[in-house]
Amino acid sequence: VLNITPNTVYTTKEIDEATKKLYAYGNFKMVNYKLIPDGMGHNLQLIIKDKKESKLMLGAGFNTIDLAAIYANYSKQNYSNFFSLMMIDAKIATNPQIKMKMESNRKYFTTFGLDLGARYINLNQYEGGTRTGKMDVVNVDASLYTNRRLQNNIDFGLGLSQHYYSNSSFRRNYDNIFKLFDADNCGFYSTLFGQFTIDSRDDVYLTNRGFYLNTKFSLLVNKGEFSNIIPIYHLRLNSVVSLDEDISLLTSFHHRTLFNTDDQSSAYANYAANTFNSYSDYSFPVLGQRGISFLEPVSTLAELGLRVKLDDIGYLTPKVQALLQFEEWKDINFDSFNWSAGVTYQTSTRLGPIDFTLGYQHEFSDFNFFGGVGYQF
Repeated sequence: VLNITPNTVYTTKEIDEATKKLYAYGNFKMVNYKLIPDGMGHNLQLIIKDKKESKLMLGAGFNTIDLAAIYANYSKQNYSNFFSLMMIDAKIATNPQIKMKMESNRKYFTTFGLDLGARYINLNQYEGGTRTGKMDVVNVDASLYTNRRLQNNIDFGLGLSQHYYSNSSFRRNYDNIFKLFDADNCGFYSTLFGQFTIDSRDDVYLTNRGFYLNTKFSLLVNKGEFSNIIPIYHLRLNSVVSLDEDISLLTSFHHRTLFNTDDQSSAYANYAANTFNSYSDYSFPVLGQRGISFLEPVSTLAELGLRVKLDDIGYLTPKVQALLQFEEWKDINFDSFNWSAGVTYQTSTRLGPIDFTLGYQHEFSDFNFFGGVGYQF
């Protein structure tokens, strides 16, 4: 277990280092040892306590889409079991969702996991800032993945996912239904993906300092009307840098490129203001965005914010965004350039984090509001 060869002379410093590595990589609650004399030397006795924990987290969300939503997360950790982590998330709202996760960390300290999820969304669809119709989306997915942790904050992994995606999109004009982009699409698609993550944030919900990077490359195969392989590159980057005791600089960068633009599907093209009305892993968090809209094959979103500390637990962050989109790299233009602005208030309480965001998008010339109390998933 300690990667120490029996019947070999080791110093107590070497044993200490081996014990610390076992504690770090094994994610145990405690790892210690005793040296017991046996007349010819010492026997090494390991003392290990597994991490066993159950936790229930609750939250509520308010926004211009669902009006109100209730969130619940239950997780159970027990590193004595084969599945050392089991977790379930539920969102109770007009657009409900449920997620389940099971992870094993027992073999060579590598994570193997299974994700299951399902969600339903009914939203307005917008094109060019104009409402063009309604869209019903049902998205069900199952993923198998493996992650390997390097040092304390670097992960890389591989995964395979299977999705069922169904939408019904229409607008009504003179009592006739006109189909919109990818309307009434229904079927399965598979994704093979690899990703690399660096996460040095001190807190996920209210980060005071740190850096987050996730780069993901996917090969998507649609098993419905076409079978072309669609390579997708997706990059997310966030950082928080303290300028002084009360002011921090927040930067965010999102990029997505489709390397095959034939027979595009709305299954992976949606972008939204937040997770309330996003149904794909490739969505961008665009301030002030209403309902459902779709990204061009090459899309980049940059955000800059200045967070000001109001008191011991409260923060106010004005921010601006720029969204640039075009069809392909050889045809870079600013025809689809849009900007957004907003302000976010955040604080920490015994109930969990509280945040409210008011966003304005130039394309819509209107405002969008969302916020939450407690934990949202």
